[in-house]
Amino acid sequence: MFLHCFWAMLITGTILDLRPAGPEYFVLRAHAPQVVQHAAPGQFVMLQGWGEQDPLLRRPFDFHRLDREAGAFEVLFKVKGHGTAMISRLRPGDPLSVLGPLGRPIPFHEAPKAVGLIGRGSGVSPMFTIAEEVRRRGGRSYALVSARSPDRLLCVDELRPFCQAVWTFTDDAGGGAALRQALETLVRDEALDAVFTCGSNRLASLVAQLGQEGHFAGYAFMDAPMACGVGTCKGCVCRVRRDGAGYRYALACLEGPVFPLSEVLIE
Repeated sequence: MFLHCFWAMLITGTILDLRPAGPEYFVLRAHAPQVVQHAAPGQFVMLQGWGEQDPLLRRPFDFHRLDREAGAFEVLFKVKGHGTAMISRLRPGDPLSVLGPLGRPIPFHEAPKAVGLIGRGSGVSPMFTIAEEVRRRGGRSYALVSARSPDRLLCVDELRPFCQAVWTFTDDAGGGAALRQALETLVRDEALDAVFTCGSNRLASLVAQLGQEGHFAGYAFMDAPMACGVGTCKGCVCRVRRDGAGYRYALACLEGPVFPLSEVLIE
């Protein structure tokens, strides 16, 4: 149960860069080679950029980019409260407390041929590491990026070099129906092996439905509150189907945060 946390460590990294990515959104780049060495797509880190005890808890972030040569990682985040606001005010050279890598890496097929990536808002963040890994294994990635408005479409130009194609959808332009149509066409034309989604339960439900119809494996990043990241607080529970009948509770920090949509219950 805990084998995937074997390489997790607590270290002090260094802020290399922190830049705006959109309204209330930032990309943080930190030097933490010990963590990056063992990190994989689908995993996350718990970060603390303050010395006092308020706020008390670290904040969880998916890996946005992994630069193994430089020993650096990036996270993409939205300022939602006191903790993320404090992290958004960090500067290059500032120390950063890093706990990770945490969570279970994505179970990639040995040679994925074609993968769909669907991210809404900051949910586009983990799609970068997936696209890079798929390309390294000789496969193709197709990305569908969704947001409330055009100014909240994040990091689209940076994603294009890693994908065969990238489409964007916004709510003010009928994004929901258009995204569904685009995904249906993609499933039909490209024989996708898998589709990963993050940032929207509505889109996760769509992927689950089309996965059953189109015979691809669907996966969702579960956005559950995390206080510790290592399974102690039991705060990040989600329901997954039990073999046979019924369901059980799983901890997103230990068994996720990426779950097969054939198993997890989207609520």
